[in-house]
Amino acid sequence: MAITPILHCGNSMGRRLINKQLIIAVILLHRNKRVASAPPWQAHCAAAFASLPAFPMKPVLPALAATFAIQILLSTSALVGPVLAPIAAADLGVDAARVGFFVSSIYIFAAPVGLISGGFIARFGGLRVSQVCLAAAAVALTLAAIGSVWLLPLVVILLGLGVGPSTPASSQILARLTPRHLMNLVFSIKQSAVPLGAALAGLALPSLAIAFGWNAAVLVAGVACLATAVFVQPLRGQIGRAHV
Repeated sequence: MAITPILHCGNSMGRRLINKQLIIAVILLHRNKRVASAPPWQAHCAAAFASLPAFPMKPVLPALAATFAIQILLSTSALVGPVLAPIAAADLGVDAARVGFFVSSIYIFAAPVGLISGGFIARFGGLRVSQVCLAAAAVALTLAAIGSVWLLPLVVILLGLGVGPSTPASSQILARLTPRHLMNLVFSIKQSAVPLGAALAGLALPSLAIAFGWNAAVLVAGVACLATAVFVQPLRGQIGRAHV
């Protein structure tokens, strides 16, 4: 029944739905007053909007906010190397062009870790696994900030542990809590955090490195990961118990 009014709105007044007359019509409808005297398009649009399901505030929004922040920071962590390589390479005594091996090694390690993470996610929950991912990234970035080339293999392993399970863990949280009709929207928002994390790395890290040194920039990223892992802890009870 709601399809026809929506199509009618799109054909006749789709470009001017948000106006004073529509708002008045919706208010009248919610007050159970008659809208028969209103223009037909107005009554149809009001009925269509009133029939749309409300976006559930709990627990989808807290879960989406948490996974969104986690994905941003882990995406940023994986790109610390290529972003800061031109500055850090000289201190580490390596050729900046070799940063490609560093990045590829992270994802070569992250891929199998992500494949085997399903059992851990099912046992401990997506949020707990996400917190472990953030903690692994925080430790990796702290080690990287020391500035020793001999620690880079351990940094790669820890970043792989952090990046690999992050997407399946966040997907498990949202798949369990998101109503079916909002799946596309919620997952699209969550996944947009990955390019936003890359943008954050490109915008923030060079400025921090110029102002305070590359070691400090890396350490700031690590502290942000650890702080987020702690910050989402109160959500474990709410997200862990809730279902659609």
